Amino acid sequence: MIQGCDTAAIVTPYVMRLAGAGCKFVGRYQWSLTVEEVAAIHSAQMRVLHIFEGGRNATTPAYFTAAQGDADARKMLAKAAALGQPKDSGLYFAVDTNPAPDDGDSVTPDVSDVVKYFQRVCGLVSVGGYRVGAYGSGLVLETLGQANLIELAMLANASGWYGSKDFTMWNVHQYSVPRPAWPGASLMIDACEAYDLDEAGCW
Repeated sequence: MIQGCDTAAIVTPYVMRLAGAGCKFVGRYQWSLTVEEVAAIHSAQMRVLHIFEGGRNATTPAYFTAAQGDADARKMLAKAAALGQPKDSGLYFAVDTNPAPDDGDSVTPDVSDVVKYFQRVCGLVSVGGYRVGAYGSGLVLETLGQANLIELAMLANASGWYGSKDFTMWNVHQYSVPRPAWPGASLMIDACEAYDLDEAGCW
């Protein structure tokens, strides 16, 4: 299994230490990832896993609407272009919440709303030449995969979320709570693992 991490922090000052600790890929969020950081990650012989997260409001199921999916996909495509991200690599969109199964109630937000969000994301990102990925619960990833809306799945470290305990069809698995990247480090990471970095859309 290939070891990596994801983090909200800029890792530029730490890339050699991360690589020395066995990290082979770094998941980074679109709102702070820069060309300079990408170059630093690559210089340490690691790869980038590019993740979109919409901020504080994106931690509730109500965030995931078709209109929001359209807006977020356009932002992510623009960011990928600005970073020089190669086509056919992965763009992951985070569902950092635990939507319930679809109960047929159009009033209460549930996983069906996430599907509407990703219908817009998938259409735009696929046409843009990138592979669509999602981060979230087992239920979210299974539902989106069955609907052919994602190629890539990153399972959140939340075994209590719907469907997560039994979901095995992931490309990337986040398996720790935030922790120091090495003993005494100020850099906090979530430990992750992947079977194959090309298949996971890393670049």
